[in-house]
Amino acid sequence: MKTKNPFIQILSNFRNFELEEEKLITKHLELNNYSTRDTFLKTGERNDQLGLITSGVFRYYFYDENGSEITAHFMDVNEFVGNVACFFEYSISAGTIEALTDCEVIQISKSNWDICKNEIKDWEVIFQKIINNVLIKKTNFQRSLLNNTATESYLKFLNYYPELSNKVPLQHVASYLGMTPFSLSRVRKTISTL
Repeated sequence: MKTKNPFIQILSNFRNFELEEEKLITKHLELNNYSTRDTFLKTGERNDQLGLITSGVFRYYFYDENGSEITAHFMDVNEFVGNVACFFEYSISAGTIEALTDCEVIQISKSNWDICKNEIKDWEVIFQKIINNVLIKKTNFQRSLLNNTATESYLKFLNYYPELSNKVPLQHVASYLGMTPFSLSRVRKTISTL
């Protein structure tokens, strides 16, 4: 039996597709590769692509009022990459999405997404459920960090994202957790001696 396209496998968690629907979806997907530090979306650009990451890690970041990079979100294997609000509203992105490792992404353009939306029952409902799951996971993680020490925050990060600390530069993990790279280094040293 032929293995399903990973994009369709993820969507199939929310609805079973007829063979003709799978063919339609597959016809409108494109496989793209990104090298480390390539951008999926730049600040000030309009987002007309969503993609499923089949290998690699991306981050979404923006600059604060002091010009410092703030990592707001990581996107890993079997997660979607893109700025969802910008994709659906075709508005300008306030942040950048950058590959932290070499990445492979199965992408769908907004125009192809619209074709699938018009041809496939519950297409929008499926994506709304996926978006809700991502937002709930992100919100729960951020809420779990409230009133924690730096060590507790890093341990929670390791628990939520066990693979990421070995894949991404630590300065981005520090930024995501709201600490300096020096503080994260101290935390990691303390944990290693336990």
